[in-house]
Formats: sequence, structure tokens, C-alpha cells
Amino acid sequence: MVAAEVQRQLAIENAEAAQQAAGPNPAVSGVQRMLSDNMPHVFVAGREIDVVDATGTECAVTEGDVLQLTPTPLPADATAATLVMMTSKGGVECRKGAAVTVPIMDLQDMQNHMRETIGQGMGDLRAKQGQGGLPMLPASAAVMPVKATFAMNAPPPDPMAAEQINQQAMEADQAEKDVLAQAAPDGGAAPPPIAAPAAPPVSISLGQSIEEVTGALGQPKNIVDLGAKKIYVYKDMKITFNGGKVADVQ
Repeated sequence: MVAAEVQRQLAIENAEAAQQAAGPNPAVSGVQRMLSDNMPHVFVAGREIDVVDATGTECAVTEGDVLQLTPTPLPADATAATLVMMTSKGGVECRKGAAVTVPIMDLQDMQNHMRETIGQGMGDLRAKQGQGGLPMLPASAAVMPVKATFAMNAPPPDPMAAEQINQQAMEADQAEKDVLAQAAPDGGAAPPPIAAPAAPPVSISLGQSIEEVTGALGQPKNIVDLGAKKIYVYKDMKITFNGGKVADVQ
């Protein structure tokens, strides 16, 4: 069942790559599509979460547990779905076969975890195909991702912008020092500069665009480009984009 789900996810990624020239479509790979396509799906937990079973008892789903979603109509404003535990490690974990209620946000995290794991596996396969018992990369997966039209037509960043901003900051600092020196009493030292207020914390949320994130955080240290899915790696966080929108933040 997990293998079949991986194949479906790969098919979605291939479709995303083919459709990118027409513009990104965040609805293609989101968990909402899986909840409404009238097909069974399996999810693999990437971390521990607490859920409630059909008897109202709290239990745990831990990393590596497999849950199955059966086609069930959900209201448009639904915030959770019912899945069946396919595996269990015992103890405080939900028992195998139990029906549990899982928040949709947690299901999205599970799907993001699966897509990221698939992406890492495909990256290893591209780098080591035909070695150590690994098969050759399928032709359908060997094609380089297609850049969206808006990305190809976007102008390059101004190479002088950073230098101009730094120069303006230095001039402003010097002007402040000159004013303080003129205001100081004769023979006295200039008063200490007033500390600048602390910068407000940066907020990154689901659905933000790549431009919004880079505008708030700057350029990342590394970019993992998996076609429609991109992972921006910063010093203290890792942000996953699907279709140009934030889908996961770690």
C-alpha cells in the first residue's frame, strides 16, 4: 500500500513538472485533493502526534506508523478526518485497526514528509543509479524540471542593490554622529547613541510565496530543486515549497 502511494505521489510530481510552464497550481498536490479524489490513500507519520480513537480515548501515533484513509465525503469546513491504524508498536500507541481522528494539518505534514522522503530517495538514485544494486533511473524521472514561464521571464536581481543599501546606512550613521557631536556641550563627550528598537520577529506561514519568504529572510544557504517542490535551507530552519507556496516549515 505504501509502494502504491509512492507511485501516485511520483505521478503527481511528474504532472506538476509538465504543467509548470502554464504556471504553478498549489491545489494539485495538497492534502485536500487526497481527501476529495474518492480514492484510498495511506499516510506515514513523520513524527509523534496525539489523536483520539472512536471510543474517545487518547492514544499516540509515532514516527513510521501507517494510517489508511478510505474515501469518505467530508464537509468543506472539515478540520479533521478519520483514518484506520494499519500498524502499531503497542504500549501507549493507538491499536492496530483502530479508527482515529487526525487533524488535516497533521495529514498535510505526513504528506510533506512522504514527498520529502521521495525527493531524497530520487536524489540518491540520480547520483548513484546503477551502483551498489540500485536500478537505473527511469526515463520519466531523468528529465530536468521545467521552469515556469514567470520564473524564466523574471528580471535578474540588481547586483548594485546591496552595495547601495550599505552605503546609505553608513551615511545615515555618520549624519547621526555629526548631529550628536554638534549638540554635545563644549569640552564634553557626545551622549551615547540611542539603541535602535529590536527588529520584529519574522513570521513564516503556510501559503506564503517564495518572494514573500526571501523578502523576509533573504536568500537561503542552499536550495533543493525538485521541480514543483523546492526546499530552501536557512541557518535555523528549512522551508518546503509546493507549487511556489509554503507547504511545510521545520
